[in-house]
Formats: sequence, C-alpha cells, structure tokens
Amino acid sequence: MGPLPSTETYRAAFEQVPVGIGIINSGGKYLFVNLRLCHFTGYSREELLCRSFQELTHPDDLPRCVAAFERFAAGEVQSYSIEKRYLCKGGRSVWARLSISRFVDENPDAPLRFIAIIDDITELKRAQELQLTAEEKCVKAFRQSPMAIMITSALTHRYLEVNDAYERLTGYTREEVLGRTPFDLNLWCEPEQRHELADSILAGKNVMGEYRFRARDGRILTALGTAEPIEIDGEPCIIAAALDITERKRLEIELQELSGRLIKTQDEERRRIASELTDSLGQSIAAVSFEVSHLAQTSQGDYSRRLKTISARIQDVTAGLAVISQSLHPASLDYTGLPWSIEVLCRRFMHAYGLSVAFRHDDVPAVVPPDVALCLYRVVQDGLENVLEHSGTRKAWIELTCNQREIHLVLWDKGVGFDAATLRSGLGLLTMRERCRRLNGQITFRSDGGTRIEARIPLNSPDTPLFDRAEE
Repeated sequence: MGPLPSTETYRAAFEQVPVGIGIINSGGKYLFVNLRLCHFTGYSREELLCRSFQELTHPDDLPRCVAAFERFAAGEVQSYSIEKRYLCKGGRSVWARLSISRFVDENPDAPLRFIAIIDDITELKRAQELQLTAEEKCVKAFRQSPMAIMITSALTHRYLEVNDAYERLTGYTREEVLGRTPFDLNLWCEPEQRHELADSILAGKNVMGEYRFRARDGRILTALGTAEPIEIDGEPCIIAAALDITERKRLEIELQELSGRLIKTQDEERRRIASELTDSLGQSIAAVSFEVSHLAQTSQGDYSRRLKTISARIQDVTAGLAVISQSLHPASLDYTGLPWSIEVLCRRFMHAYGLSVAFRHDDVPAVVPPDVALCLYRVVQDGLENVLEHSGTRKAWIELTCNQREIHLVLWDKGVGFDAATLRSGLGLLTMRERCRRLNGQITFRSDGGTRIEARIPLNSPDTPLFDRAEE
C-alpha cells in the first residue's frame, strides 16, 4: 500500500471538486466551505462562515429542509438528499441537490458535525420546467382541439386517450371509452376499415380518408380522418384526428341531386322542344313548302322563278330546323341505336366545322338503355365541341366498346390539351362528370400530348338514377 495522501492533498481536492462542500454544526451554521460553494452562492468564504444553511434557504423550502435536518440530526436517518433553492447574494435564487451525511471525526469527543454536498441543478430544473411547460401546452392543445383526437393501440385497438371534441362528437365520455375498443362501442359502420387502418399504421404508413361511424344516440356521422403511427412505452399506437363533415356531405349529396335533376329536366325540355320543332313547326313549314312548290309549278315567268327561290329557302329552313332538333335531342337514338347516332354526329361536325373524326365501335348491343345511350351521346357531343374550341386541331378519334358489364367510351385528340383550372371550372366537363355519376359510371380527363376523355358506364345499373332512388 502506498503512502496516505497528505492533509494538503485532501485540502486541494476539497477546494477543486466541481460541487459545493460545506461542514456545518448541529445548529446548521457553516464551519467550513470550499470555493465552489462560494462561487455558487456569490458570498465570500468569510461571509458564508457567518451564516447558517437556514439563512441561505428559500423561505418556501425552509420548513421541509429544517424538518429533514432535524430528523437526520436526531439519528433517525443516516443520510438524506433533497432538492432545494438557495438564496444567493443579491437576492437571486438557484436550485441545488443537497446531500448530507455525518462527518466522521477521529476524536470521539469532538462536537457533532455534518458534511453537506451541494450540486448546482439550476439548468436541469429550468430544462425540466420548460419540458413541463411544453407538455402542459401539448396536453392543453390535445384537450382543447376542435378536432376529435384519439390515441389507440394498433394491436388491441383499445382506447388510450381521447379529447373533449371526441366526447362531443361521439356522445361517449372519456371514462366510458378508455380501455375499450371501437368494436365494443359498435362505433365504425364498416368495421373492416378500422382493421385496414391499423394494418397500414403497423406498416409505417400515414392514413387519410372519409369514414362513417355511429354516435351514441344512433346518428350516422361522416368524418374526414387522419392517422399516424406513434410508439408509447414500446407499444405501436395510433394517433388519429377526425373532423365532422356530415353536414358538408349532406350538402354535397343535395347539390348532386339538384345537379342531376337539372340535367334530367334539361334533357326533357330539349326533347320537348325538338319534338315541337319537328312535329308541329316542321309539319307546318313542310305544308307551306308544298303549297309554294305547287304554285311555282302552275305559274309562269318571273313569278314562277320567285316562288321557286322562296321554296328553296323554305327547304333550307327545314334542314336547319332538323339540325337544331337533332342537336337538342338525337331522335336517331330512339330508332337506329347509339353507334349510328354517334356516326351521324361525327359527320355533322365534319360538314359543319371541318372536324375529321375517326370513329370505331365493337360489340355494342343494338339496344342500349336510353339513359346510358343519351349520356354517352352527350359526352361525345360535348367532347367534340371542346376539341373545336380548345384543342387547336381538326382531328379527333372515338372508340366505343362493350362487354357484358359496361360500355367503354374513349375520345381523344392531339391538340394543346387543357390546364387544371379549366378542368375544375369548365361547365362542359362538369356536366359530363355529373351525367356519368348519375348512372354509377366513371369519367376521367387527361392532358398528355392532347386531351383524352374516358368514360365507363355499367350496363347493370338500375334504370332509375341515384337521386331518383333516394326519394323512394
């Protein structure tokens, strides 16, 4: 064993340790302090030796510190540690962790003394306070968020926490749902969606979608929900937020129904006007044309020539009325079928506007449900008008095919295409989309080296459109 450290070595170590050290008597008065404690409190060594720990203790911490010291001095505990605030010179306070134990003296008759180790934890306490403040803010934001927020286990689906908005939205209190699952509450209208959501979260994906759920009072609500994976105590969990969009969805459905009714009313009015033009006005003009033509044949000279000119003009008017009538309502759909009606439409665009349209059709049945035929005819009509107005080209292609389930229509050109704003605001495109939606169909618009319109209409759709069925 080497030689023991000298008294000077102990004294040097006592002064250089990175914590404050003081020796106090049974009354709490400082008998000796190191430089670190002086720096910590701001007092000189002489000033500290004139004070007791009670004088340096913050008033709010003094009662518990005195009680702990008295128990220790009485021998009830061998040592103790406590966090407290010290009053420094100048009035500021700092946090420290105080650890006290008995000072072992070689002289058994020496008075009782204690050694106090003071470790500065001011920065640690400040960081803890900041963390606590941040946590309190997060908790307050969680509780007061206008969106319903819930935390559930991704494995067991059990609720771990919900906020106030969740309680208002579902009608269930926090105490009623914690520890239970959405399946226990019969909350999800489509429970398989909850399993799909949990599987996606376990795969590390974020999820967003619209979901229907059942409130406590039985109301069916629609929510726009988002969910993200989190981990709590090593367990994979889900934090999800839901915004009630029930009213918005109801208004959307009403708007769609109104739009569908407007289209239906428009088609019926077009049919009526077309019928009036051909049946009533057309017949009257035909009778006048016949009479003028007869007078021209029985007349002579200049009078006969003038009647023949009038007769030719009347025939032009008759032809014009036929074109207008066909545009308002394609009567050929009722007699010759969808492919022939589209063929006639393409020829009319060729003769009237110089638009060259290549039309091909395969396996289209002779009889197509009237609503489906009219819908596809209008899509072609509106699509060709868009080609004329926006594409900058005079060529277009149409394909019409059919299988046992649906009719598939594709119309495209190689013009300049369209921008997103046109797609959102164009009345013609919106009308096409609404026509297809009414028949449970789909329509897409793409702009890639031109414009491509693609519609799919199921053949097994009920005869009545969606908004009509809602009224039954």
